[in-house]
Amino acid sequence: MKLILLFICFSLSYCSVPLVCSEAKKEYECQEVINGINECVWTGGQCRIKTCEMTTPPCDGDAYVGLSCSTSQLGCRSVKQCSDIDNAPSCSSVTPSGKQCIWDQTCRMKQCKDNTQDNCRNINGQLCIYQNNQCTLITDCSDIVENDKCENSNYHENLQCVLINDKCQRKQCDMIMNEEDCFNTVIQSEKCFYGQITEEKQGCLSCSTITDSCLCDHFNLFGCVWKQDHCYKQSCSTFTNIDQCNQAYDSLTCIWYSPLNQCITIQNANELDRQCDIYSFSSGLQLLLIVILLMF
Repeated sequence: MKLILLFICFSLSYCSVPLVCSEAKKEYECQEVINGINECVWTGGQCRIKTCEMTTPPCDGDAYVGLSCSTSQLGCRSVKQCSDIDNAPSCSSVTPSGKQCIWDQTCRMKQCKDNTQDNCRNINGQLCIYQNNQCTLITDCSDIVENDKCENSNYHENLQCVLINDKCQRKQCDMIMNEEDCFNTVIQSEKCFYGQITEEKQGCLSCSTITDSCLCDHFNLFGCVWKQDHCYKQSCSTFTNIDQCNQAYDSLTCIWYSPLNQCITIQNANELDRQCDIYSFSSGLQLLLIVILLMF
């Protein structure tokens, strides 16, 4: 019995540690918050989530509450984008929202055109390729004008291109002739499938390559749906209620997530659940131990 009471007292002592900044009522408690997400700081007689504005320069490279810090003439400030930075040194070192910046009279987001041949690579979500003696932005395969770079994924890992009649084109499912290869191919995150196109013709398809509404509806098993004069592949977020979500074409990957009241993928649901694990477990354990103590 003594050992049980000792364990309970120890556990209650551990679980009494504040889980979030606002739960800390004393300065020493503010340093013991265990949420592991935001740093807490004692200021103005209360424990608050630390922000860039609460720090002193230099602070380039620091980050609080998901925002990068930049040293400015007015002290440290939170920045969401390159244009929020007001000086060249910080512009070259701070990466707001993971974006690289460059100083060009003002601070702006770095682009393909700012790179040389030696460092011409994808930047800030842009696909860059060196052609015509300059680092160029490409948004599709048709932007590639040098044939030797069309089918070379080293230049554009996010595009699947094919050279046809000396023109670089985006690879599409209907270019695949073999049924087995068709079902094993994913292009631009869209899975190809093999089916009956007409009474006489079979072929490899994807929802986005279908131009006929009847044919689109015929392949709803693969997630195709006709809307606004084109066929597209649905995603979990398309479904707005629990019944639609449970009957979705990809019901093996979609799930109705009650906390958000949304239809999302099982993978996303698991990630959201993991973020709550520490807080839920700690709170539940604390409540359980209090009940046990009252029983004794």
